[in-house]
Amino acid sequence: MNRESCPLCGGIELRHREKETELWKVPSPGKIVDCAACRFRFVMNPATEFLDLQHYQDPAYQEGHGDKQSIFRRRAEALWSESQGGRLLDAGCSTGKFLEAARERGFEVEGIEPSKYGAEVACKKGLKVLCGLLSDLNAGAYDIVTSNHVLEHIVQPVEFMKEIRRVLKSDGFACIEVPGEFDNLPYMLNSLMDTIKTRSTFSPHINYFDIMSLRNLFQKSGLHLYKWYTYTLPIHPEKFSARLRILPNNLVRCIADVIKKGRNIVCYLKRS
Repeated sequence: MNRESCPLCGGIELRHREKETELWKVPSPGKIVDCAACRFRFVMNPATEFLDLQHYQDPAYQEGHGDKQSIFRRRAEALWSESQGGRLLDAGCSTGKFLEAARERGFEVEGIEPSKYGAEVACKKGLKVLCGLLSDLNAGAYDIVTSNHVLEHIVQPVEFMKEIRRVLKSDGFACIEVPGEFDNLPYMLNSLMDTIKTRSTFSPHINYFDIMSLRNLFQKSGLHLYKWYTYTLPIHPEKFSARLRILPNNLVRCIADVIKKGRNIVCYLKRS
């Protein structure tokens, strides 16, 4: 699968982002570049395990994302306020943790997940989850499609978003969340002060979005971005002295979300 041209616009003039590539320790997903035409930042030729999705079959990967249930409950509540219910699909649902929160809120939930392990765990929870791809699903079947931290792993993001559009009902909407890894205020300040710490483990992400590249992606996919925001989780140390020490960090995180430069980008989309 060719990643030697921009997966958003097809541009072939690519510039190596050496500083960003050095953030990851070996093994890394590959060389990070940006497109001279549209400025989208991505991994040029990731290792085969990311292209054929084998990396995501590992049970350790599926279980290694921490406890996000409070975030998922708040997201389910926000989606309920937007829709008052309906048939919801979570694309790339992993073991079904978000689906549990959405089901608890009252949605009729389904999931699609390429990892056999993730799909099996979700089904054991009584969730309706298919091990497969969006292309396996019927067109126009869902009122809402969600995808939480999946798009940054997708080799062909335009095709993925076109599939999300295809399975949406004509009056439905999608909610997509991605990390804003190089376009968030904490990273920018750390980069400016040269205080970025090298990661102890590599990132499996092969796409690095900001709101401009997301707008381009959605437009090419036949989707209209009608609302978006960012959020950044605060740090909550147990000791009071540590809380005082971390206060400036948390203040930066709050400011980041006010100016929409937080660590996570959440987008609401309708069919164009």
